[in-house]
Amino acid sequence: MNFPVLRTVHGPVIQGSNALRPGVCTAPCFTQKRVSWKSEMESERAFLAINRARNLHDFEAAVLRLEVSHNILYADKVGNIAYWLSGKIPVRPVDARLPLPGTGEAEWTGQFRPVPFSINPTRGWLTNWNSKPEAGYPNPDQRSFGKQYRSLEIDQRLEHGLISLETMKNIAEDIARTETGGDGRESRYLKPYLLDALVAFPPTNTFAGQARAVLESWDGSRFADAKSSTKLEAGQVIFDKWLTLMLGKTFGDELGTEITQATSNMLIHVLDEALGGGSGVPPTRDYFNGSNPKQVMSQVFDDALAQPGINPTNWSLQERAIVQFRHTLYPTIPQVAEMPESNRGSYAMMIVLSNPALTSESILSLGASGFIGRDASNKPVFDPHFSDQFNLFRQFMYKPMRLYRNTQLHE
Repeated sequence: MNFPVLRTVHGPVIQGSNALRPGVCTAPCFTQKRVSWKSEMESERAFLAINRARNLHDFEAAVLRLEVSHNILYADKVGNIAYWLSGKIPVRPVDARLPLPGTGEAEWTGQFRPVPFSINPTRGWLTNWNSKPEAGYPNPDQRSFGKQYRSLEIDQRLEHGLISLETMKNIAEDIARTETGGDGRESRYLKPYLLDALVAFPPTNTFAGQARAVLESWDGSRFADAKSSTKLEAGQVIFDKWLTLMLGKTFGDELGTEITQATSNMLIHVLDEALGGGSGVPPTRDYFNGSNPKQVMSQVFDDALAQPGINPTNWSLQERAIVQFRHTLYPTIPQVAEMPESNRGSYAMMIVLSNPALTSESILSLGASGFIGRDASNKPVFDPHFSDQFNLFRQFMYKPMRLYRNTQLHE
């Protein structure tokens, strides 16, 4: 199928084009500009240089050649660690969180932000989980970069000195118990505000005392054990319902049908400003419309407990979701596997940069082969290595990952 792709001086049209009338945009028309357009191969050369780097200096020089943006971490056998946010980040004259007019007054300045980096910080460790490089860094592309973010789940485990390989593996298993693809344990900053509100304005629901006790003892995880749990934690069920209703109560009159765009970080900023030490991005209006925020939280807690199914009988009965590994052509190609939902990637590796010899392990969701053949009756047949690592993946078990010196390049 052929269809027209429209391009302006600000990049390709991504919304508003009229496929029935090639070359015509319906108003308004949105485009997306890319700093790396027509210079993509320079980043490929930089990645090759990264692969050939022999020390920290070589590696940094290669990273600084990248046109595209990546969070890059470095470590070597002599003890150096480093981080860079690579790429050309343009200086924009206006707030890039909003659509920019294409009439000339909002053009890029031609300058680029300095590349943020950290080399051998005194604290002795660096982390990143698709998070911004430093506090206060403007990032218009991801609304969840706020006070609460998932990299905190890693940071809190690295703040207590030296750790072992087994501890690193345990961090990954612990993270699996947090919100899938979200901001980590969303109750981290919100639960203290809620519990204080329940003391100041005691809720009236019959089950409120029991629900409050559940929240007090809950660690913020979705389920108790990443490998074996089949049910969500009772605290997660109660908190989820309260948070959903609380976001609607706080931001519903502003967002209307777009209320699903409200986030826990938005609520944290509002409560920090109203009840805490102040917000780093203080709101410009009273989202509680003159009501006491603590009273609102307590009332919403009552409302949450009044919802169908939110009672002590089934707080602990809500099923953990199941992830199904299915090909795009399912059901023509049968389902490969299934497992309980976890917040984890499809691949991970652990490398211990010991001296003189390093060790490494990896974990892969299915297997090393993606080949699907056909049998004599023309039915699909999976390669023997298509899913032979799945049971290891499900049980958070790593396999040896052997690294070989590239003798052909004499490196």
